[in-house]
Amino acid sequence: MIDQIKSSATMDDAELRRTIAQEYKYLTNVFDQIKQFRQSETGQEKQIERHVKVTNRTGQIKTATELKDVQRAKTLEELHQRLDMYKASKAVKKGPRYEVNLKKKIKKKAKVAKAKEERKKLARALTKEKRSERKREEEEERRLFEAANSKNEKKPNVKDMKVESKDLSVGEVPKVGSIVFNKIDIVDETENDRPSKQRPKVALDKLEKTQRLISKLKEKGNVDKAAAIQKKVLWSNVMDKAEGVKVKDDKERIKKSIKRVEERKKKSEKKWKERIEHTQSKIEAKQKKRKDNLKSRKTDNIKKKIKKSIKKGRTIPGVNDK
Repeated sequence: MIDQIKSSATMDDAELRRTIAQEYKYLTNVFDQIKQFRQSETGQEKQIERHVKVTNRTGQIKTATELKDVQRAKTLEELHQRLDMYKASKAVKKGPRYEVNLKKKIKKKAKVAKAKEERKKLARALTKEKRSERKREEEEERRLFEAANSKNEKKPNVKDMKVESKDLSVGEVPKVGSIVFNKIDIVDETENDRPSKQRPKVALDKLEKTQRLISKLKEKGNVDKAAAIQKKVLWSNVMDKAEGVKVKDDKERIKKSIKRVEERKKKSEKKWKERIEHTQSKIEAKQKKRKDNLKSRKTDNIKKKIKKSIKKGRTIPGVNDK
């Protein structure tokens, strides 16, 4: 166009005006196209900003234009840190009372489990008590049955069973065909048929029951009946002592023996508890060791994979930079 203007000395006015009009039309067309292109580009950027939204680690919204300033994680530690912050932001999104509700749920579950365990313990204790009670009753019935049988059986007369024996003096030769017996000790068969040991609590209950019965009879005025019961109890105790049975008729001594038994039981319970705690601590130590071994194995595997990937020529943030 400039060359045409320079050579306008040879051109007339109409031709020059026509040339300038053509060039103006061309330039206006070019500028219109540039304007349209710019408008379409800004429209696309706005559309991207409207639809593409990314949540960063602080929980704020970033548009596509702002993402240009975001830097990538350079090290593995930085990447883990960003991941932890992202998880924390997710927990915040769930609500302000999310952690409180979670703690409540855990507490409730623990409470239910504890109540269940206590119910199981109580049921076990009840079954144990019932079993021991049944055993005690069976033992008592057996003892009474044996005592009744021993009373019904006639005792053999020891005098009739004695056999005369002759002591052979030195130098005395027995006659041919004669039989000589040595002295034979005849043991009473009912000697070993003694009643089994009474438990201290049972003996105390029995003693208190008889004492209460005697005191009630005395209060009512049946002194003779009370005296007869007392006499009967005394005679039975005397007979038992004569037979070699240990009679428990002293209240204070029975109480002391009960106390001793309870102390022994407490001691055994304490030992059992210590044993359980020891076994539990051993189990926990083994579990901890196992977890540590698994963790170390996992880290070793990760390191091996990283080394392999480096050998293959892959870039890993935080490893290749060092």
